[in-house]
Amino acid sequence: LGEQQLTTFILFLMNVVVFAIGFLSNMSGGFKKSWAYPCAKGGGYAMDLNFALLVLPTLKSLQTTMRRVGSSREWVPIDDPINFHIVIAMFTMIAAAIHIAGHCVHAYLIRAAPTIQSDPFDLWKLTSEEKASGMTFFHQIFNIQLRCAGLTGIILTVMMLAILLTALNCSRRRTNCLTRRIGGFNLFWRIHMSWKLIYVLLLLHAPARLWIWFFFPAIFVIVDRLLLANHQALYLHLKSVKLLPRDVIGLTFELPQGFAYQAGQYILLGWKGEWHPFTLTSAPEENCISVHIRAPNTLDWCSALRKRLTQEAPAQAAGIDAADSKPPRAPLLIEYNKCTLPNSPVVFNTPKVSGKSDDHGDQGPRLLGRDISGKQLKPAQSGETMVSHVQPGMLPTESVVLQVTGPFGAPAQKVWGFDTLMVVGAGIGVTPFASILKSVQLRAKQRETIMNTARPSAWKSAMGTDDSRAGLERLVEDLVVVPKKIYFYWICRGQEEFDWFCDLLSDAAEGPAAGIVDITLFLTGEVELSQVKKLPCAAGQFFGRPNWGRIFKQN
Repeated sequence: LGEQQLTTFILFLMNVVVFAIGFLSNMSGGFKKSWAYPCAKGGGYAMDLNFALLVLPTLKSLQTTMRRVGSSREWVPIDDPINFHIVIAMFTMIAAAIHIAGHCVHAYLIRAAPTIQSDPFDLWKLTSEEKASGMTFFHQIFNIQLRCAGLTGIILTVMMLAILLTALNCSRRRTNCLTRRIGGFNLFWRIHMSWKLIYVLLLLHAPARLWIWFFFPAIFVIVDRLLLANHQALYLHLKSVKLLPRDVIGLTFELPQGFAYQAGQYILLGWKGEWHPFTLTSAPEENCISVHIRAPNTLDWCSALRKRLTQEAPAQAAGIDAADSKPPRAPLLIEYNKCTLPNSPVVFNTPKVSGKSDDHGDQGPRLLGRDISGKQLKPAQSGETMVSHVQPGMLPTESVVLQVTGPFGAPAQKVWGFDTLMVVGAGIGVTPFASILKSVQLRAKQRETIMNTARPSAWKSAMGTDDSRAGLERLVEDLVVVPKKIYFYWICRGQEEFDWFCDLLSDAAEGPAAGIVDITLFLTGEVELSQVKKLPCAAGQFFGRPNWGRIFKQN
């Protein structure tokens, strides 16, 4: 659990306390004072707690605002919200198992008890226990007096199991023949989006307490949605696509108007109605934004985007059937043109083809919301990209429509508050640090430019001291914040992965920040010695996993 161990332990204690409250307060409420009923109630109380917390780690806009307000301590779960979400889900499943097992045993005890003759006129003054004795499972499930709690419980169990199974790594990444057939990540996302229905069913299942637990989380969700509404879905101008080794693509976009971000933050990239998070690899000081996406064939959406940008769209722009085109090989750079749909804000991108005009004006003006035949198009739903509802003929066949929303906060954006950094990245997980290294380079250049252009005599009179150069350096250091030392460790399986950011690493080792950044590379995969090449940008290049004990002693 890493740096969230304290938070996890506190959550565990909270579950134990809440379970004990539910158990002790219902000791005498079960059929013939069975212990199964208080166990079920204790599990239900713990589920109330966990369901109240389960959605909070997924509120991206709220987390971004919290990071802007101030820094959080290491044990606060804001730095790894997805892992904390998984931890809460684990506690939820454990509590649900106790709750279900308790009610199943309790229902069996009721069914196994002798049936007492019914008393419709209430002449014998039967107790509730005597009335329930011998009740069949069917009547217990569809008991109107209990709001059909058994039925809603069964539905919730099926939905929760579906969420659990589709959230497994093998399901999301389609690593076996079964998950490849049932949808992979798309199925995981669609089933996870049923969380609203689950919370409605929970309120129907146990309305007496749940509204109290859900009151404050509901306020946080509403605030997050209001903050998210301020993030407009902006159309992107794709400038270039770079195909890199191991099915990685680097996308460079023109900086959208009004889009401001910090190094280490991430965005949501939208294509064909789906939105996926990617860390920005560009620096805020640049006049563009870029992302690097690992897109192997096992990842359905990412691989489809890679094939569309590097194979299908260029082939269609050149007048070649995409099915007949050969898969491109890395390294490859493809440039794109920016085009605008007439009478609309929709921006689409087309590949640049040598010897072919990029003007689509010969297709004639078109009315927004209608295709060539003049038929009214179905309006796009909120949260979906326009291209998901564009009918054939409205846009060129080689067009690609991409959108962005964000940026959103991430733990890596806190680096500017420290003088010494230790940065560790594995594979494509190095993307946030690529943005940070670029920003360090550009900030170091800004410092150098200011110091070279400043006139010491003018600063001497302005600051009223003889040591004007030292005063200027202190002022520049306060204005342009750069860490004093960065120890960068990159762990990769193969030599080809180093080529993803080789240019960036070379600039970091030779530019103005050469004395700031210390680069060490580790190769953990199987590779022939003849294929290994020394990278001049690295101060150290090793085989195998890092020995962190030795590294900490050295630094």
